[in-house]
Amino acid sequence: MTGIKSDRFKAVILSFSALIVYSSSMTAFGYIFDERLYCRLASALVTGLLGCLYLKTVLKEPAVYEPPDRRFLIASGVTIFIFVIASTFTTNVFLHMFTDGSNSTESLSVGMTLLSIFMSVVIAPFAEEVIFRGFMCKQLSVFGQTNAIILSSVIFALWHGTAVHLYTAYFGGLILACIYSKTKKLRYSIFAHMLFNGMTLLVNAIINAYWRFDMLVVCVVAATMNILLAIAIVKLFALQGTIPLQNDRIKARIKDDEETSRIVAEVLNERKQRR
Repeated sequence: MTGIKSDRFKAVILSFSALIVYSSSMTAFGYIFDERLYCRLASALVTGLLGCLYLKTVLKEPAVYEPPDRRFLIASGVTIFIFVIASTFTTNVFLHMFTDGSNSTESLSVGMTLLSIFMSVVIAPFAEEVIFRGFMCKQLSVFGQTNAIILSSVIFALWHGTAVHLYTAYFGGLILACIYSKTKKLRYSIFAHMLFNGMTLLVNAIINAYWRFDMLVVCVVAATMNILLAIAIVKLFALQGTIPLQNDRIKARIKDDEETSRIVAEVLNERKQRR
């Protein structure tokens, strides 16, 4: 019993380690850069690259799963699309309720705008998936997969730090953690995160440029899309993302790896003898 508690304690510590590295690097880069965007960019790159290195070496898992089921990937894409629309309209409702209705943002130069978009669509999804899914969700799975998904999503939402993000980051975290947990591959949740952020920026740009909705219409669309989102998430969780490889296929892969190692060893031996 003591051993189980010790393993769980270690898992909790490890699950927060990448987030600690990110926070520490933000503080360190704050002494170097005056612009917060540069701090976020540098911290995300450092945390993401170090995290990926760690996941690929120390925490490397054997390839014992089939590629993800196509139906699950399609369902994931549909869920993300519904979530983009739902979150866009729900955010507008929140802004109208808790602010004066204006969504004023600081005017940025073209270069800073492009860098901000690159940060939002590429770097942030990469680093956040390493932190919250690669580390946190994976390690917290010692408490059960469902608990790990919920806990990592709650922390993901709180980490974003705004009332609006309590909604968007929580449900987004649920979807992304589900994708990671069911595919067993971080690359799919990274791509899904990039897709969500990119589509959100595009939809918001189109709405702000061309559409003006009455608030009643916005509320109706938000409510409808959130109902569809709840249905889509339930269905996504019910689907099987991937299945374990059959024993004969695992043995075949191991045999192939052993054969490759043998051939490499023979070639290196032969080169050594020639010298």
